[in-house]
Amino acid sequence: MSKTAADTATNELIRHAIAAWGYLVRWGSRLTLAEFAAVIRRHSSHERAKALAAALESATGFVARDWRGFRANWQC
Repeated sequence: MSKTAADTATNELIRHAIAAWGYLVRWGSRLTLAEFAAVIRRHSSHERAKALAAALESATGFVARDWRGFRANWQC
């Protein structure tokens, strides 16, 4: 798999993680992607959750939840 294809797959996994597990981010907080991955790992031991957490750990960025809704920024 080329680097571009791998980054695209990682981006899709991160988007899915935010959509599926975003409710774990407390209102008014901002988590790094590594912290978000740790929250997901604590919440579920399912293989898909582990794959999502690994994708989150491979990127740098954050997930925030506040009055504007969810905000995320990352770089693979």
